[in-house]
Amino acid sequence: MLPWPIYYALLIMCSTYALLKGGSPERVWALVLAAASVSSFAVVAHPRNLYTVEPGLFLVDAAMLIAFAVLALRVDRFWPIWISAFAGLGLLGHLGRWSLGPELDRRAYIISIVVWSYPMLAAIAIGTFNHHRRIANTSDDPAPSG
Repeated sequence: MLPWPIYYALLIMCSTYALLKGGSPERVWALVLAAASVSSFAVVAHPRNLYTVEPGLFLVDAAMLIAFAVLALRVDRFWPIWISAFAGLGLLGHLGRWSLGPELDRRAYIISIVVWSYPMLAAIAIGTFNHHRRIANTSDDPAPSG
């Protein structure tokens, strides 16, 4: 797991790429992920502890999953299914912490909720790349704007 400044640098790079070169789905996903990442950092009361489930962090992750799932149902791209699945796996980390309590090591809990952020960034970057390549080949955006 990379230190948080590296994650935020990658987030800025992927979001900027999606905002500049992506279609409307890529831009929306980049903004939702950026908002969820900033909100996650803001709502954690004690980031070094995480001995219990952080309710604010759980709510941010649940809202992100709902947003991603709703958006995935509205577009004609494949990669949003993957990013929704990664968000769901991150949410399962919270449920594991609730069910196992102190038996689940603190580091395992942190990794289980954070590790899925990196594939989400990769999915947005790959989706943006594929969109940009498709537009270069066809000169129009086949995706619905919704």
